Amino acid sequence: MGVEVVNMGDEVVDMVDEVVDMGDEVVDMGDEAVDMGDEVVDMGDEVVDMVDEVADMGDEVVDMVDEVVDMVDEVVDLGVEVVTMGDELVSMSVEVVDMGDELVDMGVEVVDMGDELVDMGAEVVDMVDAARMDLMVSQKELFKAKQEDIPAIPVVELKEKVAASRAELRKFQ
Repeated sequence: MGVEVVNMGDEVVDMVDEVVDMGDEVVDMGDEAVDMGDEVVDMGDEVVDMVDEVADMGDEVVDMVDEVVDMVDEVVDLGVEVVTMGDELVSMSVEVVDMGDELVDMGVEVVDMGDELVDMGAEVVDMVDAARMDLMVSQKELFKAKQEDIPAIPVVELKEKVAASRAELRKFQ
């Protein structure tokens, strides 16, 4: 029985050795798990860093979108100003066209007045020509009367007629 107890003791020692070996393996596996955990934590930190970078990029994109929106607002404001100026130009163009119409109407009136003045000038020329003719006739009659010794009364009348013709001509000079 002694041998059996020794054998059993050896078996227990062998079993303890195996348990110790298994414990060592479990410790090694625990160490590996810790190492893997550290790696997972490091990877988690890297993911957090990448998420932070993505968030920063998102903030930059939002800032750029805000700038684009501001630029679009400025372009819209500029467009409104251009449309307003265009409307004002159209209104001014209408006014200019209306003024042009008025000037054309005035031009027609001036032409009509010019035609009337030409007609009046022609009448004046006719009157001057008639007065000159009367003067020439009167001067001839006066000259003839002086040569033929016609009595004084008709000569005086002829002189008055010549003077009247001259006065009429002076009106047109």
